[in-house]
Amino acid sequence: MLDTLRQKDVRCTFFLAGIALRQPGAQDLLQQMVADGHELANHSDTHRDFRELTDEQIAEELAALEKMVVEITGISTKPYFRPPYGARDDRVWRVVQENGYVSIYWTYQVWDWVEDKTTETVFNYAIGGACNGAIVVMHVQAQETADALPAIIDELRARGYRLVTLSELLAP
Repeated sequence: MLDTLRQKDVRCTFFLAGIALRQPGAQDLLQQMVADGHELANHSDTHRDFRELTDEQIAEELAALEKMVVEITGISTKPYFRPPYGARDDRVWRVVQENGYVSIYWTYQVWDWVEDKTTETVFNYAIGGACNGAIVVMHVQAQETADALPAIIDELRARGYRLVTLSELLAP
């Protein structure tokens, strides 16, 4: 995916999870994301449902991932946070905000985490949900997404869409 994004001159926002960053080679990929100009955001340390955590545990999840990313890259994940599983409620929003983050939810996803996904279905979801200002969830571990990405970028651009980071999208 990083090679495709670089070749197509696209910058995006990566929501990072500590459990993924502890995998072999992940820290090198994180360094490459930074070198390529991508934006980093928080997706928690252990990818637990924040609705089931105490306020203190939520703060610890956010802080642990932030600390890890800053130690590896020197760059903060603030201000954006995406809750694991999209699971959030008013209390989660409040605690996340109290810890310096803006909670982000997606417009649509490409369903690349389901078992029966194919490159074609990922492409179709990515194109089918496209609209101005959309926030799309894609997962870096899905080979089908990596395979579909060049065609997704080309098709979205052909339809007149500009692909940007969250900061660019949400800028006043």
